[in-house]
Amino acid sequence: LLRLYARKRHLVLDMRSRVQLSRNQLQTVLASRVFRSPLGPVEAATQRVDELATRLSHAGRSLTMDFREKLDRMRAALQKIEPSRLISRQNMALERFSARNQAAIVKIVSRNQLKLAALENRLVALDPRSVLNRGYSITMSERTGGVVTAESDVAVGDPLTTELAGGKKIHSRVEKIE
Repeated sequence: LLRLYARKRHLVLDMRSRVQLSRNQLQTVLASRVFRSPLGPVEAATQRVDELATRLSHAGRSLTMDFREKLDRMRAALQKIEPSRLISRQNMALERFSARNQAAIVKIVSRNQLKLAALENRLVALDPRSVLNRGYSITMSERTGGVVTAESDVAVGDPLTTELAGGKKIHSRVEKIE
């Protein structure tokens, strides 16, 4: 029985202690700002959202105005330039430049063609075979392989090759030297 009374007293004390602890916790919760004004954080957040929306609206208007001013300045600058007139001027200058270049190219080509014809004529004139068309011939010693220009270049009995116009050749032998 003593033990039961001791336990009962112990349980009662424990229950009172727990009830007091719960009361204290309840008092703390009831005293908190959220419990006294539950809409306070919501109202604060709403006010913050309103402030941000106002700032965003002002910033948007300001950016729009700045952009509109820039566009107006660009439009005015473009109107001063008159792009179509500028483009037509550039096209005319390009056509003049192209015509001058074309004339210069034709002049250079003509001059070079004349130079080429003169060089070709000089080559033909210097070609020893060009005289063959006028009735001359080229005689070469088969023994030495050189052109015969004097009687000392050949001896009696030497084989000779005579080249005529058109590339024809006559083979002969020296019979006598006078």
